[in-house]
Amino acid sequence: MSSRQKTRARRMAYGLPLLGAAMITVLVAIVVIAFGANSGLPLASTYDVTAQLPTAQRLVANDAVRIGGIRVGRVGRVEVLTRADGPVARIGLSLDDDAGPLPVDTRVRVRQASVLGASYVELKPGTARRTIADGGALLPESGTSVQLTDLLDVFDRETAANITAATRETSSGLAGRGTAVNATLRSLAPALTGLAHVARALAAPDTQLEGLLVGYERFITELAGARVELAGLVSRGGVTFEALAAEGRDLARVFEVAPAAQRSVTSNFARLRPSLRSLATSATTLRASTRLLAPALRAADGALRAGMTPVGQLPRTARRLRPALRQLRILGGQPSARGSLQRGADTFRALGTTLEVLTPAQVQCNAISLWGENFSNGFGSLGFQDGPSAASVFLTHLGAENEMFQNAAPSRNVAINNRPHANYDECETGNEPYTGRRIVDNPPGLQSNRTRPTRPPRGSLERAKAAGLIGPDEVLP
Repeated sequence: MSSRQKTRARRMAYGLPLLGAAMITVLVAIVVIAFGANSGLPLASTYDVTAQLPTAQRLVANDAVRIGGIRVGRVGRVEVLTRADGPVARIGLSLDDDAGPLPVDTRVRVRQASVLGASYVELKPGTARRTIADGGALLPESGTSVQLTDLLDVFDRETAANITAATRETSSGLAGRGTAVNATLRSLAPALTGLAHVARALAAPDTQLEGLLVGYERFITELAGARVELAGLVSRGGVTFEALAAEGRDLARVFEVAPAAQRSVTSNFARLRPSLRSLATSATTLRASTRLLAPALRAADGALRAGMTPVGQLPRTARRLRPALRQLRILGGQPSARGSLQRGADTFRALGTTLEVLTPAQVQCNAISLWGENFSNGFGSLGFQDGPSAASVFLTHLGAENEMFQNAAPSRNVAINNRPHANYDECETGNEPYTGRRIVDNPPGLQSNRTRPTRPPRGSLERAKAAGLIGPDEVLP
């Protein structure tokens, strides 16, 4: 054997085991990747989101996630969340990168993959501009669907036995009635024709049956979310109806009396109709008066604000009156003072009548102030430096015929009012009309109830404050 053949043999002896080991390593890697492919390829990036469902509906890890029927990922995990309104299922979805990001209004639904019970998650992306970030959660109001396996679960052993018994009894009832059944089926032909027209009308686009079904689906979804509250409502309703059933006799009596009560109420409302109409008329009439309410309230507010100053001075006045009242109490306990007090009471009673007349005359007509001002102008402003003032006093008025001479009858154009009215209704002094005819008494009708305001002489307010007759903070209105 040559040296070249020996070298090739040595290479073959060392290379074959290394090649076999490499092939075994590759096969192991392929098997591992094949078994783990359902859980995602190693080192592959994913777009992960979570969703909450009322029930997982037989979902398990590695079930498919599809959009429009195309697989875009898998179910990563399925876990249970315990809440106050009952447990819910939270599923984690691992999606391909190109499947996201999903809009925030994306809907989630569990679909049946086969009749054997396999399921998958269907995603229906929404139209919102905002999207869900990686690791975010879809909306919790996700819907569910009824699967065939759920329907098969309805037919348990007891239900199957009941269906068998019902079928047996139905067959016994139909035995010997084949002719009648055939006639019934023959009579259904016209009805089926009408149903065909109804089906075409429902399938028309204008009917918008799809919108109705979508709305119904959303309604059922909302009811499913509130199933605990609805169950409680039904349970409490059963208790209520049970209590009503126990009082059946009384309820029957109520329904017997209700028609008569209704007739009585109707009759009473008919009688009240004129009163209600009058009330409506009064409310309409008073609507205009409400406009005067705001000025009246402002005037009342001003009066109350003006009265706050006298009210604040009451404590000081009470302190000043306290010694006088104490002396009056001592004086009232003496027997000799009773006659004086009686005469004082008579005097105050007489003064009360005088004040009843003078109060409106001064408050409304400013009669006393005007009389004092006119008196001072007449007897204090006329005169000379060498003697007292002098004034001419006329009982009538300038221009009356023969006013300066004695006459047997009043002048034909005299106007004199020796008892002028001065109250809240009218202020006749200075407001009497003169028409050139004789007026010897109060003029007819109501005169103005406003007179000219007066002010005290200059310096009198300061002297009154210095004497303590008025407070230091008072000002003229």
